[in-house]
Amino acid sequence: MNEEVAGPTPNAKKRRKNPLASQKGIIAEMTRLYRAASRGKVPAEEARSRVWMLDRIGLRLEALALEESHVKLGELAATAAGMTNGQVAYGQPITDRRLIAAH
Repeated sequence: MNEEVAGPTPNAKKRRKNPLASQKGIIAEMTRLYRAASRGKVPAEEARSRVWMLDRIGLRLEALALEESHVKLGELAATAAGMTNGQVAYGQPITDRRLIAAH
């Protein structure tokens, strides 16, 4: 049998991660802009504007991460509260004191 193995097409582009989707990526971009401005490759005013925008993006990422953490903590609190309502873990009833001691 003559089977062809499918490979990547010549024009297929690899999908890159968005470098601005993390705090590390934003810091790396700020550093790149600083170096470019220091070498005179980017005008100082443009670099300042871009760094300001990157800072704002970083703040939004931080707020999003904080919001996600609050949601997870709320879910954990709801689970923990449900466990104290007469539920049993490891064959013993869970009390508030045991729940606190476990953490």
